[in-house]
Amino acid sequence: MSYEGYSEYLCEKGHYFNCDIYADERKKCPQCKSKLAYCHAVDQTNGYIEDNPSTKPAPVKKIGFEDKWQKDHYGNKYAIKIPLYAPKNNSKEWRKINDNE
Repeated sequence: MSYEGYSEYLCEKGHYFNCDIYADERKKCPQCKSKLAYCHAVDQTNGYIEDNPSTKPAPVKKIGFEDKWQKDHYGNKYAIKIPLYAPKNNSKEWRKINDNE
């Protein structure tokens, strides 16, 4: 049996993203290129287990948003709302990423 799952990340600015557990370990946020602040591994090998926090996404709280401006094919500007997150209060699932890692 092999390990299956994915990694979750929060950058210093609050962008959230995830990637396959076997992908190269991320060093920067794909959205803003800032340093990563937190990570969490979600183990999906045996499926979701109610009382096991490592089998589900880590809890987050929404702290705001930013706009990503685009133009359509007519040249009209529009914004895409990008939510920003932080670890939920007292969340033990998120692991702080140190600068020296």
